[in-house]
Amino acid sequence: MLRLILVMIPVLLAVVSSTAQTGLVLYEGQTYELGVQEFPGYTYDWRIYDEPTFTHEATIDEVEFLDPTTHPTVNVLWKKAGTYFYKITVNNENGCMNLKYGKAIVTVSLPTATISPPSPICQGDTALLNVTLSGQGPWSIILFDGVNSISYTNITVSPYLIPVNPLTTTTFQITKVTDANGTNSTPSQPVNLTIKPRPLSSHIYQY
Repeated sequence: MLRLILVMIPVLLAVVSSTAQTGLVLYEGQTYELGVQEFPGYTYDWRIYDEPTFTHEATIDEVEFLDPTTHPTVNVLWKKAGTYFYKITVNNENGCMNLKYGKAIVTVSLPTATISPPSPICQGDTALLNVTLSGQGPWSIILFDGVNSISYTNITVSPYLIPVNPLTTTTFQITKVTDANGTNSTPSQPVNLTIKPRPLSSHIYQY
């Protein structure tokens, strides 16, 4: 049986190389589930390789199985950008074997921007929004206050402080962040800046 497997693999690899040209597209740090249909009495063996000849398995620094590789379904943490090829070997109770292949392209993670919840301020004062950025700078971001969108470009440090002084309580969020590797248009979690009213002014009376 072992010789038969070794003879069959080069033939199957030729099929894979001609059919699996695109494959999955994932991001660094993403967890993705791979799976096949489970049948009673079958055994499973998952492997992931970092080159297309299926001879050098990916290291723990590149990918990590979060489930036993003998399960029909496994969650995989894709840690490092690159092109990977995964294989599952399935054996049934009769000693017969089948192979399935796939390809995963892992790209550098999109940048993110997170605004720390600001402390309340008094009306007329200025608050500093603390924006934490991930990815590779320099960054550009768009800040939305519910009415206006303001762009900030050529940001070279994280966290980045943005001064704001609205007259009323305002909700802020980042609607777009761009770094050296791409643009993330998923809005950040909104934060509220509470504006506290000052005491009402009145005349000074003399008695």
